[in-house]
Amino acid sequence: MSVVVSTVQPMVIQPPDVLDVSTAPVFQADLMAAIAASSADIWIDMAEVTSLDSAGLMALVTGLTRAQSLNREFYLCNVSSSVRIVFELTQLDRIFVFNNEELPAKPLAA
Repeated sequence: MSVVVSTVQPMVIQPPDVLDVSTAPVFQADLMAAIAASSADIWIDMAEVTSLDSAGLMALVTGLTRAQSLNREFYLCNVSSSVRIVFELTQLDRIFVFNNEELPAKPLAA
């Protein structure tokens, strides 16, 4: 599995459709590498994410923390209502910025 990343600014990253304990470690490593490789703001395109557990949440929190430490914006985009409820139940909707604007470009395979 690899993260799908756009080549334009801001950087658009598309996690796997199931972001759980089995996929989160690789996603987190790919996310950290993508953040380190660019100075662009980060938009996480959650349109394809159908399932999210605590490991997936931690990968996103780690990405957010790293982006903030580098003074970059970090947005969650196209979050479905079934995934959004996970953020609300954990109260992580208070720390993430949800952006429903149109993404700047379709993500390309990394």
